[in-house]
Amino acid sequence: MLNRKYRPLLFSEVEGQELPKKVLSAVCKSPKGKPQVYILQGSFGSGKTTLARVFGKGSNCQAPSPPCGFCLSCSTPILEDDRYQEEDSAMMGSVKAIRELRESWAFLSMKETRVYVFDEFQMVSREGQSALLEVTENPPSNVFYLFCTTDVERSIKPLVSRSVVLDFMEVSSEGVRFFIAFKYPEGLPFKPFRPDLPGSRRYD
Repeated sequence: MLNRKYRPLLFSEVEGQELPKKVLSAVCKSPKGKPQVYILQGSFGSGKTTLARVFGKGSNCQAPSPPCGFCLSCSTPILEDDRYQEEDSAMMGSVKAIRELRESWAFLSMKETRVYVFDEFQMVSREGQSALLEVTENPPSNVFYLFCTTDVERSIKPLVSRSVVLDFMEVSSEGVRFFIAFKYPEGLPFKPFRPDLPGSRRYD
């Protein structure tokens, strides 16, 4: 899949999203005393999950500008790293599952940072969000929560007020063209998606 092959691994590789990159990069460099709950809000495909994974890599990298991409921590595939947990909110939205998540804190090492990412957070029920409100009240200092959503209005207000909300903008057409030219200097391996043309097919 192209999205796996060319998914950015560093903050500098993410196109656009300057403010979210600046905020999350600063937390990676100096996590002590920083907010621990973030809502990444934007349209589908704007880079929310990608940036959450970059943050997960950088959270345990000791380089001056994490992630460096070379150390042992950065070399571990993010989805195989036990310190990073990415949850499908449609599967993880129950109150029981969220409370079990809190119980898992007892097994965490305080020497390493743990990052929990809830993808498609708009799918979590209000009861599940209320349970998360309890979970995020006093988390261990080395635990961070990132909630990725396409609709922050579906998040309960107490949870939003506790979070740093980072808005993801749609990448400009110029930015998309630059990205494609950089990644595919030999030419496109597929036809671009044109929603205005009948029969045009999307490749994600």
